[in-house]
Amino acid sequence: MDSKLSFLKKAPLDTQVKVGIGAVVIHDNKILLEEREDCSLWGCPGGRLDPGENISQTAIRETKEETNIDIKIERVFGIYSDPQY
Repeated sequence: MDSKLSFLKKAPLDTQVKVGIGAVVIHDNKILLEEREDCSLWGCPGGRLDPGENISQTAIRETKEETNIDIKIERVFGIYSDPQY
């Protein structure tokens, strides 16, 4: 595994599952990216879903926290899962 992706490890069976959300923010045909602190790779703003939130609320909150930009959700792009991580 690439050393920049070493934060991805197989999780034990008793691991609590946490939902993560990423927001694809598009403005003037440009996509907003930010440099991640955990691996120095570029990615979309996002983070973990808090109890009581839905995925849209999480995307809006996390984008505001990380970029100070207010966004409007137009649609869900995709839902992805890899049971290995």
